[in-house]
Amino acid sequence: MASYPDQAELDQELARLAAEESAAVAQLRASFEARRRAATDAYREKLAAARKREMAVRQQLEEERAARDAAHAAQEERLKAIEIERIAVEYEAQRARDEAKQAAAQSQLGSELQRQRAILAASQPKDSAHTDGKFEHRQYRFAEGLTQKLAAFKRASKGNSALVLQINHDAGEIQQHGEYHDTPLDAIASDLSEAIPAYILYTFRWQHADGRTQYPFCLVGFMPQAVPPHLRVMYARPVTELRDHLSVNKHFTCEDIDDLNEEWLVRNLQGGR
Repeated sequence: MASYPDQAELDQELARLAAEESAAVAQLRASFEARRRAATDAYREKLAAARKREMAVRQQLEEERAARDAAHAAQEERLKAIEIERIAVEYEAQRARDEAKQAAAQSQLGSELQRQRAILAASQPKDSAHTDGKFEHRQYRFAEGLTQKLAAFKRASKGNSALVLQINHDAGEIQQHGEYHDTPLDAIASDLSEAIPAYILYTFRWQHADGRTQYPFCLVGFMPQAVPPHLRVMYARPVTELRDHLSVNKHFTCEDIDDLNEEWLVRNLQGGR
């Protein structure tokens, strides 16, 4: 007949199995915790290494960017220095050209001044033409062909056209000194001498603010302030004859060559406003 373990043995066996189970569970937990900690530590190490690599890459990129910026700044400085040098060379060359032009202009001006002085001396009346220190009145005729020239000019002249007339006292004539077409008044003035008077017959293209355009025919007497009194008298006397002959009703006198421009003419046409 078989024997069965008593209750005490069963309890003891159950306790042993429970202890083994607890030990196995504890071992499993310890093993899992160890693996978890190892995995966490490995992940943290990998993360730290990745962050370190990232910082290294960032630093390298910053260094490369700083190097590029430095190279760009250096290039800009070189280009700026080259541009400054180029400007300096051009300035010196332009200054040399300007000085050469100025010297040439001064030389030309000196020659022109001598020529104008010679013309002025030739145009001054002889001693026999003076009576009691005053210039003797003379009637000056138009030079040959000038009457026809004046008539044709008045008929055909368009805006900003001019005839410049001067008196040749020895010849007893009013002669043509210059002719201009589509030329502003200040450009004509630049061709005049500040030592010799002149008559300027000018057809002015006058454009008003309201869109109207007029073409007044003007007689401008250029009478420099520095000319001798006898020349003033000599040029003043034929004015009436010129106005009547050409039917000019706009007559103005200018004494300063710097004023002889279209703004001055417009002010006079407007009545001096």
